[in-house]
Amino acid sequence: IPALTCDIETVDPTISIDAYFEYVLHKSGFVGADCIPNTEVPADTTKCSEAAGNYKKNFENYKQAVFKGKPDTIKQVLINFGAARIYNGTVIVGWDAENWVTVEEAPIPVVVTPTRNVDEDPEGETDLLPYEYVLGTKPISTWDEVQGFVFNNGFTALRAALGLIAAVLVLPALLL
Repeated sequence: IPALTCDIETVDPTISIDAYFEYVLHKSGFVGADCIPNTEVPADTTKCSEAAGNYKKNFENYKQAVFKGKPDTIKQVLINFGAARIYNGTVIVGWDAENWVTVEEAPIPVVVTPTRNVDEDPEGETDLLPYEYVLGTKPISTWDEVQGFVFNNGFTALRAALGLIAAVLVLPALLL
């Protein structure tokens, strides 16, 4: 894949930013907002920009796994891997009798103040918007068939394999 630039998708529409995201996540992971706030682009990614922050990498060595299926498939993905992100941006974290338990990303409205950096476009909006995450529910029937993805590492894949082996060995014994 070519070097990443701000306009990579307009230069070559066949290149998706997702390929870079997956590579960077696997190689470097990411740190929490207490270390580097989500509202700034860090000058140095090897240390926290916030004095009280904790430089702890999350999801380093993880890979993205894609799935497609019906509600039973989504439930199995949740059991084996944890939260699943659906391509419309919704994260499914669980379910009850009739609903998915979801988390949705919602931008927080930004008020543009009159004092701005001289290098910024005075008429433009900021590129980095703060977000909040809203817990909610959606009817299971909302998604008859859906595509989404989860993040996993070697341990997660091993746990899923052991769960499958246990199910294959235990279920026949329970049916006796």
